Amino acid sequence: MKKQWKNRMIYLLLVTGLIWLYVTYVPCLMDYYVCRPEMSFLDFFQRNLNNHIYLFESTLLAFVVVLFFCLTWNGGVSVGITSLLVFVLTHGSYVKYMNRKEMLRLEDFLLTEAAGLAAGYFRFEFSRYLLVLVGGLLLFAAAGVGLEKMRSKYLFPDKKKKTFDREMILVTTAKLLTAGFVFFVMVFGAKRFMLSELIALRADAAKLVEAEDDRYVLYRFVKNDRLDQAIVETTDKSYEYLLAEEERRPVEEANARPNVIVIMNESWWNTNNVDSDKVKFSVDPMLHYKRLYKRCVTGHLTSNVYGGGTISSEAEFLTGLNTKYYVTSSTIYEKTKNRKLPSVVDYFNALDYETVAIHPYYGDFYNREDVYETMGFDESIFEEDMVNREIYTRYISDNSLAKEIIAEYEEQEDEANKFIWSVSVSNHRRTLAYHIDSVEDYKYPISVELLDEEAAAEMDEEDYETLVNYINGIYYAGKAYSELVDYFSKREEPVIVVMFGDHVPNFSPATRTAIGLSEEKNMTEDADVSAGNSFWDWFREDVTSGDVSDGNSQDMSVITEDEPFEILERLYSVPVIMWSNFELENDPDFEGESIYYLSQMILESAGLPDSEMSLMLANQREVFRANSREFVLDSKGEPVTECTEEQLETLNHSKTVIYDIMFGKEMRENVWMPVKK
Repeated sequence: MKKQWKNRMIYLLLVTGLIWLYVTYVPCLMDYYVCRPEMSFLDFFQRNLNNHIYLFESTLLAFVVVLFFCLTWNGGVSVGITSLLVFVLTHGSYVKYMNRKEMLRLEDFLLTEAAGLAAGYFRFEFSRYLLVLVGGLLLFAAAGVGLEKMRSKYLFPDKKKKTFDREMILVTTAKLLTAGFVFFVMVFGAKRFMLSELIALRADAAKLVEAEDDRYVLYRFVKNDRLDQAIVETTDKSYEYLLAEEERRPVEEANARPNVIVIMNESWWNTNNVDSDKVKFSVDPMLHYKRLYKRCVTGHLTSNVYGGGTISSEAEFLTGLNTKYYVTSSTIYEKTKNRKLPSVVDYFNALDYETVAIHPYYGDFYNREDVYETMGFDESIFEEDMVNREIYTRYISDNSLAKEIIAEYEEQEDEANKFIWSVSVSNHRRTLAYHIDSVEDYKYPISVELLDEEAAAEMDEEDYETLVNYINGIYYAGKAYSELVDYFSKREEPVIVVMFGDHVPNFSPATRTAIGLSEEKNMTEDADVSAGNSFWDWFREDVTSGDVSDGNSQDMSVITEDEPFEILERLYSVPVIMWSNFELENDPDFEGESIYYLSQMILESAGLPDSEMSLMLANQREVFRANSREFVLDSKGEPVTECTEEQLETLNHSKTVIYDIMFGKEMRENVWMPVKK
């Protein structure tokens, strides 16, 4: 009996040692795989050994292994199961970061659509990082198996299988209770740690965005911003602070009642971002956009997402909420499907507009059918409801969407004004399940020539075809908008038509390098850019010079190693264009404002009444031009790395209001209702 207890202690000490080594090295293995630094793993490990996030990840991983050990009483099985989960999670995070510039979150699994899309990207490419990760995990798994072999051969050689008796029932019960206790401590401890991080983040203005190399796989996966409710104690004061505006335009003083048409165009992006030394187009993809420059208000907005996450941009426009906080880029509709979010739809309904939503795809995609109904749209039109269904390579074209908007506009009842919100799908990546197959040998109007042969060789055929498809889709988007302008130019009723992009197309890393948008490489070595001249300043000079031809007319600014922000800005900038057949009260300067400001800017320009939300957004614009996941700009457009007291106060109050609207008690009944005297 004494020998048996001694053997058990030896076994537990060996298991403890294995777990200690495992949780010490594996978190660094995970993040090394995603970060992919130039240094060796050992150097990376030494550099981050005392990082408090890694210490948290080590503790969390230890609880996971111990939890499996309590259930199986087998060190090899516990380490093996954990290693398999670690590998899937790590590679999934890497894939998502490469395609969407954000880490995998637990909430992503709420979305079946996201899981389906992710499956198409789950490919492996041999690299030393993959070798280090897989080799390290297999080494620990082999150690676990060896430990179990030693246990069965030397520590408990005479152990026989027992029948299911009273002792086994007690042992099993003890295992389950211990596992339950370990799980409780793990969840409670993780919440306490993340809450402390949130409190520290609110106090540390320097951490406005996540650092480029801070890609902590486990921490990002379990991070839950809803814990912020524990520190939201003065919601009413936050509303008062953001509503500190004396001049308001109530309903009684606003005579303007234009029809408002807004198109959010899938993957619409300014191709002047492409390096003309690397790529040549047979026709300028932005041709129609540039030709409308003098008739329209044009510029760019800052998106919170890259390569995907359309509903993030959609929700931002409709609600005025910054999706940087509290949700991932794809879960805002999932997390709020049982809670009506106040939106600009309420605003137009209150002004007796007829509100219509058009999306030329399935209504159950991202739950839009239910969300639109909950938001209060009078009518929702999806793919099966459309009369115009011309296909661009795979999905319903932007030209068909423009025709559908016109047809819906002409069906005005009782001369009621209309608010038409439409989300295109034409230029979406060809990964969505659809009942129509892709059109083979589609006759594209624009050919794309890659001038950098070395970079082009790194792209596979799928990458090149995707690039060509995106470029031509951008051209067709501008053409469709131009046709809308031509149609409404002949109407007498006041109309305002706005189109903006949701995010930059989902270019692969190899494609980004080939077109000159790699974050690791310079776009040119001979940089000579005047101080203060951003890409969009150069673009305006291009279109205002009148040099708009059918050819390759990119005249882009160059970027040096000292200007990494310029690359980042291009990856998160989307074009916007606004046209009206009546004189606007003011022409907005679209100079990189966040998308969640756009609805407020439209109402202000059109002379429509204020609402509490539009007033709060206007006040935030006085402090922050953009507040995105990747960078923050002050009111002058300068990058913010450390907040002033005013900026920090505005930031905290705006986060509190967003939380209250999404998850809290909603201190205001409906912040989008037009204000009255």
